[in-house]
Amino acid sequence: MKFDREFNFVKYKLSNGLNVILYQDKSTPLVATNLYYNVGSYRDPQNKTGIAHLFEHLMFEGSKNVKKGEHFKFIEDLGGGLNAFTSFDKTVYYEFIPADYLELILFLEADRMFNLLDGLNEENLKNQIDVVYNERLERYDNTPYGLTFENILFNIYPKTHPYAHPVIGSADDIKSYTLNDVKEFYQKYYHPANASLVVAGNFDFDTAKKLIEQYFDKNIITLPSEQIQIENIEINKTFEKRIYDNVQFPLVNMTFKASRYDERDSIVLSMFSELLSSYNNSYLNKKYYFEEQSVLNISSYNLALKHDGIFFVQFLPKSIESIDKLIENVYTDILNIRNNLPDDFMLQKIKNSNFSNFIFSLQSISDVANQINEYEFYYNDPDYFKKTIEIYNSITNDDIVYIIEKYFQNKNYFILKVFPKSEAENA
Repeated sequence: MKFDREFNFVKYKLSNGLNVILYQDKSTPLVATNLYYNVGSYRDPQNKTGIAHLFEHLMFEGSKNVKKGEHFKFIEDLGGGLNAFTSFDKTVYYEFIPADYLELILFLEADRMFNLLDGLNEENLKNQIDVVYNERLERYDNTPYGLTFENILFNIYPKTHPYAHPVIGSADDIKSYTLNDVKEFYQKYYHPANASLVVAGNFDFDTAKKLIEQYFDKNIITLPSEQIQIENIEINKTFEKRIYDNVQFPLVNMTFKASRYDERDSIVLSMFSELLSSYNNSYLNKKYYFEEQSVLNISSYNLALKHDGIFFVQFLPKSIESIDKLIENVYTDILNIRNNLPDDFMLQKIKNSNFSNFIFSLQSISDVANQINEYEFYYNDPDYFKKTIEIYNSITNDDIVYIIEKYFQNKNYFILKVFPKSEAENA
């Protein structure tokens, strides 16, 4: 598999520190912007978890020159689209629009970067606190198995670790935000020197540069932000925790320490996850779901973060009595893959699947803009496209053996067991 697409970038910084990357594609009638702020939930204060995610919502509530609701209306009325997301490491705002309206989206993004506080008030804050609180209830507290991920983070990370809480934050913290909290957060992290702007699509370089200078080359009042040292944690013992939830079937999650996003191991671990559970003939899926029929489903996932990484294996056992034996067998089978490595066909199948998904993900100019900024954020290299494919193509069974021995063999892990509430009486 060969990736021949060329990306011709112009990358530079404004005098105020804003990182700018321009990628021209005259084949599309659209232009897209993608704005990364280095302010994921790892920046949440200990007693204000979820504030980075809340701020993502507040960025659509109006600014000095844009009233509440107008940002969406301006873009969508012209046939464009926009949205945002917050993760552990970053908050991202993206939008696309017919190419003639590049100035509009640059104006809109700049207005909330520099002038958000003019549109921020108690009413808007209360409105979005309610929205986020209800989102928390819907996705976590009132959803079967919704507290699984939160409990994993609570148990494998020290309480003060920046990754020790989910992005959405705790229910109590969400309700506690004040106007001063969000103003301080804005002045610490929402400024040009903490951001990276990508403009991609059908535009003229000189015009784009002039517009970016016009709207973004300004200074803003900022507050100093704390330097956060993120510990690379280890799981020092194999241990477990039980929780009881409003569910019909038990769930088991096994969590292992893994690698950071920017390490080659993270790509190999993602591929290893597919070998374990993504296909009917994947190792764990084939044995436990199809042959033994001892689980209702089984899955695995590699979560690579900027400063750390964790790897999950999760399953719904058919029988509560079989849980401990299943855990033991799954762990043993992961190690035994070294003695039953995938054949060339299976390895190539996964590589082909990843290559096709990768190519498909670049069909949208908005997705291309996001991928450029993601590579810039994690690798300091917006043109990491070919390198990604090269790594996938280079993976061999030697890498699989290496991954098993480095991250699974003789390694401790955390076991979370989620039981139906009815089982609490038998505990």
